[in-house]
Amino acid sequence: MLLPHKYMNLEKSVLKVSSEIIKEFSNKEAIEFDYLYKKMEHKFGVEVNELFIPSLILLHAFGKLEYIMSEDLLEWTE
Repeated sequence: MLLPHKYMNLEKSVLKVSSEIIKEFSNKEAIEFDYLYKKMEHKFGVEVNELFIPSLILLHAFGKLEYIMSEDLLEWTE
């Protein structure tokens, strides 16, 4: 579930997935979309299916991620 409630597992939330995505970009400027998805799926399991795209949208809304469609890359912006 994307909306917070008092029984929500914060270890499997949009904010947690977003923070893990940020960690992946700590020493890289660009990462392939599929590679990043597989890393998150390995870490969080199948629950990441509903959290991955909203996490990317959150980071994009803050101006931290750009998607390069022609190369299928996610690029970290400062």
